[in-house]
Amino acid sequence: MKRLLLIFMTTTIFLGCVEDTYVSDSILSNTPQVATDLKYTTSILAREFGAVISAQPTYNSYGVVPTFEIVAVHDENGNAIDQNIIDEYLSIVNKTEQILTVEIDRETEETKDFITENTSNLGSIIINTNNPLALGTYSFDIKMTSTFDGGEVFENVFDSVYEIYLGPGLATGLRYISGGQNLLTDGVNNTTTAPIVFGGNPDIRFELGDNEDKFSINAETGVITLNSGYAPSEEPEIVSPIINVVSNVTDEAVSFNDAISIYISNDPFDVPNLQLI
Repeated sequence: MKRLLLIFMTTTIFLGCVEDTYVSDSILSNTPQVATDLKYTTSILAREFGAVISAQPTYNSYGVVPTFEIVAVHDENGNAIDQNIIDEYLSIVNKTEQILTVEIDRETEETKDFITENTSNLGSIIINTNNPLALGTYSFDIKMTSTFDGGEVFENVFDSVYEIYLGPGLATGLRYISGGQNLLTDGVNNTTTAPIVFGGNPDIRFELGDNEDKFSINAETGVITLNSGYAPSEEPEIVSPIINVVSNVTDEAVSFNDAISIYISNDPFDVPNLQLI
């Protein structure tokens, strides 16, 4: 009875471990043949130069765990991406082997090693951050290799099987120098400096998110102008307008409410030295 219980416990532990590993995608047939039907979901919510992990693909490898390889990548104009870029920034998930050590005799402490295959995220494509892939659509050619128990090896290349659209990077910061600026109602000293934009694709425009009764903003430069005829409610009136940095590519906007403090006054005012962070 003790030995039967030990066998049951050992079997239970082993099966529990391999539960999440590879299960054949074709239970009915493991006849050696080339893999087919590789399909990826197109990625459309990615950013240029940013990190990306694709969804796991579907495929039929006829009973074996295949290996994957990125053969080539092309931009939307058909130009091949340099192999050095692929090697440094792109990768594809393949199986890894794990060793499970199980105690088979508690009295003698005898153990046995079992090798299991970890196929989590098998075939997923990974793009590392800070890569040089700019705005645009890219297509990937992927090779699947199937090795059967009898030694038969089959390869199949799927051209443009994975596509990814890298959208424009969005602004991560916005600052006016200096952080506090005095705009006068005299119609002369009524404009701010141009802001500094941090991060993102440079194809942008500027919009006000509020206080349009007080200011206007140059869409190209971001310079803010006090509206003619506006009278401050106090001396000075301090306003921090919301400024939207909008992508001209996708019309996506990032809002900043702390980029500048504007001191509106009739007469010159000694603005404190503000260091906006």
